[in-house]
Amino acid sequence: MLKRSQKAGVFTNNGWGLRAFTDDDLDTIHHASLELFQDVGVKIENKKAAEIYFSSGCKVEKKENYWIVKIPPYIVEDSIRFAPRHVVLKGKTPAYDYSVDPKSVSFTTFGEVTKIIDIDTRNIRQTAQKDLADIARLCDSIADIKIIHRPAASLDKPAGTHPVYNAEALFDNTGKHINIGPINELNLRTIARIAAAHVGGKEKFVERSIFTTIICPSSPLRLEK
Repeated sequence: MLKRSQKAGVFTNNGWGLRAFTDDDLDTIHHASLELFQDVGVKIENKKAAEIYFSSGCKVEKKENYWIVKIPPYIVEDSIRFAPRHVVLKGKTPAYDYSVDPKSVSFTTFGEVTKIIDIDTRNIRQTAQKDLADIARLCDSIADIKIIHRPAASLDKPAGTHPVYNAEALFDNTGKHINIGPINELNLRTIARIAAAHVGGKEKFVERSIFTTIICPSSPLRLEK
């Protein structure tokens, strides 16, 4: 059993870390979150997603062009309980694999910046795909950066498609695992095809998935279409 401090501050738990909240603080936040999910709910703008929530036991209320999904506490806590405690994020080869567990500490990049100081002119400008490629090569050479959270946006590419160009720049310039936000299903499928080509085809990609998709909910409690 892990021994934990009962006060905020610095704590030791299989390594060094910062403890911002006490156990009582965490319990309070957790139970307040459960109440919000159950009583207020989440605004969902995608019909398929609303159907998945409904089939999982959530209460779904249809509005004009969106759904309010209310999630029972047992679904939230079961999801936490069933989540794996150990995950391997795979790179193009096993040498790039990163094992995520409570004992491992590493670094990643911030994502997704939209402006950069040009290395030649020293002026601030919008980021481009080439910037992403340059940053990816730099990160690939730094051993303590184990995965790369797409660090910049390919804003020199057509609007709405920049995640695909982000993926192209990243897959071309690093073997490390990538975190990327696709924005929509079409971009996601395109990114998956690019990733599969980098590891030798669809079957090998199933065994060696070299990227993870991410989605950011909008405040307050909203998942966009």
